[in-house]
Amino acid sequence: GFAGSGSVAGYLKDGGTTIQFGNNLDSPVSIAVDDVGVVWTQLGSTPNSGEVVIANLDGGTVNVAASLPGVWGLTLAGNAYFAEIGAVDSILRGGIGTTGRTSTSTAVTLVSDPRPRSYFVTNDGTNIYWTTEGDTIANGSVTWTQQSGASTNAIATGQERPHGIAVDANYVYWTSYGNGKIYRSSKP
Repeated sequence: GFAGSGSVAGYLKDGGTTIQFGNNLDSPVSIAVDDVGVVWTQLGSTPNSGEVVIANLDGGTVNVAASLPGVWGLTLAGNAYFAEIGAVDSILRGGIGTTGRTSTSTAVTLVSDPRPRSYFVTNDGTNIYWTTEGDTIANGSVTWTQQSGASTNAIATGQERPHGIAVDANYVYWTSYGNGKIYRSSKP
């Protein structure tokens, strides 16, 4: 459910009145929108109470994937793909999950990352890209997989707390929270 404080509100894409998508949300973090709906993550009030909430454009909730360990970043590529920073008391210590956009969809782990703190995720329509901070200052990585999660491939390792990530037609870009730099690497 929606607990805590905060809300997500916006205008319809064609103008019109303000629609509120949630009220008293429990620590909303990331948001994504496309022509189908609005999706957001919220951390929750306990270590394993994060949620991915999917709403259609008229504000009605379609799906809530719940009981997630530290859900953070989010991207839409048909399904919702989300990063989990993990929780200290959780066996799953970070990774990338996915959930469909219907009321019968459940969240599944697409890629389990042995290092904690997968923060941000993006896509290029074919592949999913994410940053994992790691458990020491220079143990972060930038990684990608196909949308199916068939195999993971490192773009960069030994990174100092990589966080934000973006892609264009040729490159993957990421920020380094650890050393105050921005990096770029050719896409796979």
